[in-house]
Amino acid sequence: MRLVGGDFNVTRSDSERFNRLGNAGDSALFSSIISDSTFVDLPISGQQYTWCNNHSSPASAQLDRILVGENFASSFAGCVVKVGNPKLSDHAPLTLSVQGSRTNPMFRFKHFWLVLPSFADTMKDCWTSEIRGNGSEIGTWISKCRLLGSRLRIWSKDLVNANKAHIVDLESRLESRISALEGPGISNSSSPLVSSSSSTSVSISELRATLDNCYEAENTYWLQRANVRWLKEGDKNTKFSHCIASGRRRKNWISSSNENGRIIDGEKDIAATFNSFFKNSIGTARAGLLLPDWGALYDHASSPDGLSAEFFIATWSTIGGDVTRALNELMCGNGDMGRVNKSFIILIPKVNGASSISQFRPISLTTSIMKILPNILATRLKNHITTLVDDTQCAFLKGRFTVDSYMAAYKIAHLCKRRKEDAMLVKVDMEEAFDSINWDFLCSLMEARGLPHLWISWILRILKSTESAVMVNGIPGPWFRHRRGLR
Repeated sequence: MRLVGGDFNVTRSDSERFNRLGNAGDSALFSSIISDSTFVDLPISGQQYTWCNNHSSPASAQLDRILVGENFASSFAGCVVKVGNPKLSDHAPLTLSVQGSRTNPMFRFKHFWLVLPSFADTMKDCWTSEIRGNGSEIGTWISKCRLLGSRLRIWSKDLVNANKAHIVDLESRLESRISALEGPGISNSSSPLVSSSSSTSVSISELRATLDNCYEAENTYWLQRANVRWLKEGDKNTKFSHCIASGRRRKNWISSSNENGRIIDGEKDIAATFNSFFKNSIGTARAGLLLPDWGALYDHASSPDGLSAEFFIATWSTIGGDVTRALNELMCGNGDMGRVNKSFIILIPKVNGASSISQFRPISLTTSIMKILPNILATRLKNHITTLVDDTQCAFLKGRFTVDSYMAAYKIAHLCKRRKEDAMLVKVDMEEAFDSINWDFLCSLMEARGLPHLWISWILRILKSTESAVMVNGIPGPWFRHRRGLR
């Protein structure tokens, strides 16, 4: 494992300098050296620059950094570099915090399980077990998902290691068989490798087929971890996929939080900070400030279970009946929607080295059932959306895009400037609009647009039964109930 750190006296881009000139050629050369040496430049946290000249008109730059080899980065995907207090020096000290691989307590369906021959039987035996959820279809669904998760954990724990050992064994056997066939005294014309009728050839073909299946399982595992969808078949399971998987985890790792100038360290304190923010944002109800006269405004009558779409597609013949019955129970109002209406708030950094809450983009991951139900409602609403959304709007209408509004605003501004006409443009900041929508406001809007009470009750049940937990470094925080906003 390689690790190099210190003052390199050069930056990699203009964003690493403030009030200081730099040489673009030196930056490009330094970046190419890092790339050619297969080093990973670890991101820093705490502050952006590591050097300051301490003058009245200060200049700052990131001259200090820590570079690690690919093996180090793969083994310690959660390692971060913290910038300390420079005190009397013009360079700030760097502290490397190394954290080993952590086991994820969350169950997550692995796509490579689908290519394993024993998965179908294991899944079917588990799902068809006699399970009752206290007379409720939702309870039965939850019990089966939990049982399936625990069974698949046990089933796959030894299977992954066995698959690796099986690959090594198959490669050794295949190499020995081919070496024996290509030994002295055997001509190409009589070689079983070119004779499909030979029993030895059939044996080698079987070895290769089995080995290909094992490779495919391992390829699928790494592609899911890397989350790179544009790789070609020949690029699978390469060092690139491994580095991408480690890099994604390192980029999304939250090592500290900077809130109001206060640096917060420690996973528990960071998790409490993010949880408090989102709980106050969407877990606290606020009185509606505006309930307009909709009649005057309008003249005429809007995953915690770990299961993926691939799982539903591959096993629908087995689980389809349970899914349908659970959805029917929810639509009829007989099931407890709160038992399945849960989501994880995942924090995606908008910039490198994100530390404050505003620098993260929250994404809500819902359970599989609660992805299907809103999709059913959206499909029904699609046939009537043109009567609910004005034809001058760009969003929510088929064939129109939000970017059309920007183009129209630009053309209008350009036209007014060219004609030298007086005009006023108003920019409305819609930041966090989905998190601040008042439910009483939404309900009155749906009533004003003539939506049936049954439809309104479905929407309100989905909103009011939602519970979320903030995920920080793969660990979910406490659950809290939503009081406003949309998901």
